[in-house]
This record gives sequence, C-alpha cells and structure tokens, in this order.
Amino acid sequence: MALLETLAAILWSALTSLVQPSTILEILIFMVIVLSLNMEYGWTGIPNFGKVAFVSLGGLAAAISLNYIIVPSLAAMAGHLPPNLDKHAVAIAEALRSGLTPGSYDYTLVFVNHIVPLLQAFPHYYVVWLLSSIGLAIVFGLLFALLVSYTVVRLREDYLAIALLMGAFFLWVVYTNVPQLMGGTFGIVVPIDQLISAAVGNPTVFKLVVASLAALASFIAAELLLNSPFGRVLRAVRDDEMAAEAMGKNVARIRLNVILASSVWAALGGVLYVTIYTGAMHPNEFKPEVTFWWIAMMLLGGVGNNVGAGIIGVLAFEVIYRIVSGVTAAFVGGGFQGAILNMMVGIIIILVMFLRPRGILPEKAVATPLWDVYEEKLGERPPYAKPWWRRLAELVAGRRGKRSS
Repeated sequence: MALLETLAAILWSALTSLVQPSTILEILIFMVIVLSLNMEYGWTGIPNFGKVAFVSLGGLAAAISLNYIIVPSLAAMAGHLPPNLDKHAVAIAEALRSGLTPGSYDYTLVFVNHIVPLLQAFPHYYVVWLLSSIGLAIVFGLLFALLVSYTVVRLREDYLAIALLMGAFFLWVVYTNVPQLMGGTFGIVVPIDQLISAAVGNPTVFKLVVASLAALASFIAAELLLNSPFGRVLRAVRDDEMAAEAMGKNVARIRLNVILASSVWAALGGVLYVTIYTGAMHPNEFKPEVTFWWIAMMLLGGVGNNVGAGIIGVLAFEVIYRIVSGVTAAFVGGGFQGAILNMMVGIIIILVMFLRPRGILPEKAVATPLWDVYEEKLGERPPYAKPWWRRLAELVAGRRGKRSS
C-alpha cells in the first residue's frame, strides 16, 4: 500500500509540475530546438547527433556579448556616475586594465560584486545583451555549420552524423579549456530575474511571453516550410535520394541549406535558453549527450510531424523524465540518479523505435490542395477555391456584362 501511495504521489507531482512557469518555459524553449532538429532528421533524413553544438553557439554568443560588449561598456562609465555606482564601474575598469578575463576566481568575484550591481542599476543593458546575442548567434550558427558540414555534406548519413557529433565534442572541449569564452569550469551566472524585474516588471510574465512568441513563430515557420514546395523537396531527398537527383535536385546543396537554416534556428534557441531560462553560461550545460534528449523527444512525438515532435513529444518526455526522477529519488538515491536518467533516454529511444517507430503522432501527408494542381495545369484557380470577395466581384462584373449586351 505504501508503495502505491508513493508511486501515486510521484505521478501527481509529475503532472502538476507541467503547470509551473519554469516547466512551461523549458517546454517552450525545447519546442524551438526540437522543431529545428525535426527539420533536419524528420524532413530531410539528416541524423544530427551534434545538435547541442549549434544550441551552444547561442550560449557562446550570450557569453561573448556579455563579457566583451556589455562589461566594457559598464567600465567606460567610470567617473560619470554617482559615487555609489561609480565605485563599481571603477572596479570593473581596473579589472579589465589588469588583464582579468572570464574563467578565473577573481573575475567571478568582480562579476558578482560589481558587474551585477551595475546591470541592476542599468537594466536596459539586458535588452542590449539579448539583441546582441541574437545577432552573434546567427553569425556563429552560419559559420560553424559551414565549417562542419561543407566538407562532409556529400557523405552518407552515418558519416555525416558522426562528423556532427564530433563537432559537438570539439566545441565542448574548447569551451572547457578556453575559459575566456564561457568562463571554463567557473562558468558565468547572470541573475536574469532581477534584471528583467528592474527592466520590465514581472520576470515570469516577460519570460513566458517571449518564449511563447518564439515557440509560436517556430511552429508557424515549420508548418509553412513543410507544406511548401521546399518541404516537398526535402521529403523527396529523405525518401529517395537517387530519385531526387534524377529529377535534377542538388542533394548536397539542399542538405547544406537545411543544416545552415536549422543551425541558426537552434542557435537562437540557445540564446533563449541562456538569456530567458537559465541565465547560466557553462560548458556542462552543453554536453554532447544532451542532443539525445532532444532526439528522444522527437522520436517519441513523431518524426516529421511538427505537432508530434515539437509539442506532444516534448510534453510526453517531460512527464516521463519527472516520473523517473521521482522514482530514482525515492528508491535509488545516491549518485546513481544521473546515470539512471541517461539510461532512461536510451530505453525510450529503443522502445519507441521497436513498439511505435513512427511516434505518438505519425507523420502526415504534405498538404497539397487539389486546386493548386488545377491552377498549375490550367493557369487559374477553380471558382470554389477563390476568395469570396473575388467571386463576388466576378459575379457583379458578369451581371453588368449581361445587362450591357
């Protein structure tokens, strides 16, 4: 009886956690990332095992923007502020003149004791940080996608997947061993709730609104792309590469374009993850194995289906994750919880591929309305497919023509 009560409590806790703002925020951001992953694998058949690398570029953009754009701007205000604030600006300027860089304990002290108070006093820098991070993320996403994919995009899917996975490992090693980027083992933590509260008011509402708009825009863009001629070409490449080439499609170019687009998409998701959700820029936030969590969400929901992969899969995985976390905390304890959670991801992937390989919500046919085919053949739309105002105008014009005759 006690066992059933414990399991029921774990299940209830997992379900009620879905309405908490932090969980909703995580789900919305993961939707953006999983939709970009679905564009690669679900639509085009590119198995990107290094997706976290492109997400991490958003975190890198946020770290560089903060440390090398915002912080020098704060130091430049030394001597132009009231005494209670000028002491912070002077301390930052002295730290920069001494060559202090992210990744050291002294820089962490300066950040906590001087940079954060100035950011709270001038919260508009949060907006500057967010916008500059978005701009840098787009550039970093494009450059790294070209660097990793351009030379291997013509390879088979398995070789391409390995190359992308090695790219994720490469970036993680760089982040860890070059502390000037993300702060190395110390990392960088920004109290984003305090900054947002000083800038716009309620931080929870602001974060949920921004994340909701980003998730909605990602979903609409995914649906429009999937049901466009470009989306049909991607599915053709995925289903039969040789047939697509026989129809005159440059498969390598299409793959490269997809990786470029989805990489920028994922990098913007990384910016949201850092500047809206965690506020933490640390190499361990972007370990290579994190990719497989998003792959599990996509497989669980339904590969190739934006609703399945981007919404249902993320929600289902969040529930399963919290249930397994509760069970391991209640019955296992110790240092095995992380290992068991990672095992759970692998088990989910295996079970989904074995029991329901198409996911909870399988892929649906591309929306190609019959009147589009009609229009391509005859050069005009059928009457029932025209907007009502155009049909009304044609009806009025026809009656006028009869009267004049």
